[in-house]
Amino acid sequence: MEIKYIIFLAGSAVAVPAGTIAALNMPRLRDFFFFAMIAGTIVTNTLDINFVSREVYRGSSRGIEISFVDILALIVLGCACMGPKIGPRRFFWPPSLALMILYFFYCCFSIAISDPKIFGVLELSKIFRGMIIFLAVAMSIKGRRELQIIVLGMATAIFYAGLISLKQRYLEGHHRIHGPLGSFTELSQYCCVAGPVLAAAALSNFSNWVRTLAGAASVAAGICILLTISRTGVATYAIVMLGVAVTCNTTAITPKKIGALVLVALMTAGITAKSWDSVMERFKDWSLEDEFQGVDETSTYYGRGLYFDLTKLALRDYPFGVGLNNWSYIATRDFYPALGLPNTPYTSTNPSFAGLSSYQVRHTIAPPAHNLALLTLGELGIPGFAVFGILWIRWFQMGGTFLFRRSPDIVSRLGVGILFGLAGVILQSFSEYGFRHTSIFFQTHILLGTLAALYYHRENAPPMPPPGVRPPMDITARPQRSGAQPAEDSSTLAIRLPRIRRL
Repeated sequence: MEIKYIIFLAGSAVAVPAGTIAALNMPRLRDFFFFAMIAGTIVTNTLDINFVSREVYRGSSRGIEISFVDILALIVLGCACMGPKIGPRRFFWPPSLALMILYFFYCCFSIAISDPKIFGVLELSKIFRGMIIFLAVAMSIKGRRELQIIVLGMATAIFYAGLISLKQRYLEGHHRIHGPLGSFTELSQYCCVAGPVLAAAALSNFSNWVRTLAGAASVAAGICILLTISRTGVATYAIVMLGVAVTCNTTAITPKKIGALVLVALMTAGITAKSWDSVMERFKDWSLEDEFQGVDETSTYYGRGLYFDLTKLALRDYPFGVGLNNWSYIATRDFYPALGLPNTPYTSTNPSFAGLSSYQVRHTIAPPAHNLALLTLGELGIPGFAVFGILWIRWFQMGGTFLFRRSPDIVSRLGVGILFGLAGVILQSFSEYGFRHTSIFFQTHILLGTLAALYYHRENAPPMPPPGVRPPMDITARPQRSGAQPAEDSSTLAIRLPRIRRL
């Protein structure tokens, strides 16, 4: 083992317990760790250390990529487990966790029956890390403060991505920008997930400065998507933001709303005009027929329809799929020749592209299917696809319970924003496998942990006390100054928790 790995492991073994103890005794530090974990998802790809590296493998995971986000998640989870209780109990079972565990064990089964196994182990490590982040967030949400930190962390990530994107486009002259992430499609999907959550927060009863930052960040997310010139991203963002606007807004017209709409319209119009030629060029050269064209004898161009052909072969030859994260390995070796495509199969499970031309790397080695459903179906088979699909249905069911409340309280608004953020993942996954990118995978699991906590506490809220008895503390209520009377507001009683004694 190289010395850098030994140093990292030794440092992590000290940092996690030391950081947990320090955060337990300094609540502000705990809040900072929580904030850094959320904002850090935008740079987790560049600030990690890659164990068992398979860097040139064209899969959704190329190593066990441990980053500072994982370290912070362990610290935050430790604080949640050893800190103040949430109500009468310290722990609760987050909704959807059982299905997540079922999916995890099915992936273990897929690895056990497939060959090679190493690539599946790499993807499995990411799934496990996502579950840790999910638990850390779900167990940490104890009140309005944590929800505010989540919004501010996401806004900070988007502002950073926006600054890098503007620099790349207008100072460095890049045609399609990727910001701090690995590709323009990854940045586009990251913004499609964050944008509706931030827009919903801007329309909630957060304090004015938080709402202003959240609204500005949602606009910045849209600008980033325009700069990526992602056709699917532009359409997806328009759909999810329209959904948030319809479900979270009121019909009352106020000067503040008019001013905000004018400002957003001017900013959007300016950046759209600047990028109009590039965006229209992308859409002009695109058609559904070309995009979903498969393999035929007369064509030299293969659109995303090729992935349907490959999935059919995978299900024909492998009833339980080719194995988690094995798509590139098996498709290149077995399915490209079956379709008459040029192929350069991997020679080992520790591949090298030495001696290959850029054309060979790009066109004769299969990338993962650019469709999340087809990729899951091809790798895990029909049973694995069913488990994965049921898990997503459960997440949408949890978010859907907030959809028609029409209340400005932050619990209802964030629930709706997360629902449309998940919709952004699915819509863009028709043409990409972005959910499996580490940054988006972590970002989505942070939102899922938030959704699980909001859903659980709302469904298990204690009944309101009889008249004359002081009601329990509301998770969304703003803290009152000593001697002040608590405000009577029935719209903020979506989640009621017993009084929580802070550290």
